[in-house]
Amino acid sequence: MKLGRGTKWFVVITALLALSAGMFVLGVYGAVHNPMARVWHKQFERAGSAERAARKLDQNKVWADRVIQGGYILHFRHAQREKWHDSSAFDSYALVKGIDAATSTFARATCLTPQGVEEARLIGEVFRVAGVKVSLVVSSPSCRARQTAQYAFGEHTVSNSLLARTGIMVEQRDDFDVELRKLLLQVPVPQGQNAVLTGHGQTFMKDKTTVLDEDRMETGGLRLETGFYVLERKDAKLIAHYRFESIREFSNAVIRLPLD
Repeated sequence: MKLGRGTKWFVVITALLALSAGMFVLGVYGAVHNPMARVWHKQFERAGSAERAARKLDQNKVWADRVIQGGYILHFRHAQREKWHDSSAFDSYALVKGIDAATSTFARATCLTPQGVEEARLIGEVFRVAGVKVSLVVSSPSCRARQTAQYAFGEHTVSNSLLARTGIMVEQRDDFDVELRKLLLQVPVPQGQNAVLTGHGQTFMKDKTTVLDEDRMETGGLRLETGFYVLERKDAKLIAHYRFESIREFSNAVIRLPLD
């Protein structure tokens, strides 16, 4: 039987698709059942991870140097607290009732642990050793954020706009984001110095399109307690440049240890 031109092309394309599917299935099967294939796959994964880690170290150094030069807004996540599920609800309750959480029965839910106190002190000491100049410190009203600001830098002011968004009614978040943007646009950043904010892990990143004009950070990555974002105010625009996952990353990029 003689096939038409269109039919021939259909047969050829179908055969190629079937061949590709078969090769994919064999590749997956081989990766699962062939020990050597599994080893090669893991080696490729490790090589990729090592390359990413090396790039991250280089970027840490670049951005640590820029922070030392000044001109940025640094948004810290507070130091360690106990992992109480309802901590943000305690924050809201304390704020509405005017309660000093540090002296309350629920202090362990909202304030720093002894380890967190030392981590906060470490932030300040690392900045002092590195020569980072800080012009002004603004904190979330939560106990852990205020304590982080106090133990790291001393004198600070408070802004409710820095509260964790998990403790705010959904219908209020836009208003809080507007106030946070105002804070970021107005906080003074003298030449050679940085403004510091102490808050929570996702204070502005949950609604970053409302707060930020541009996000240049790589996607993914963690932001641990004592980690911080590097923000810049440029021509009335707010730009998120970089993320240090913890103060350890910053410290490792700036503090040179003696060999002896």
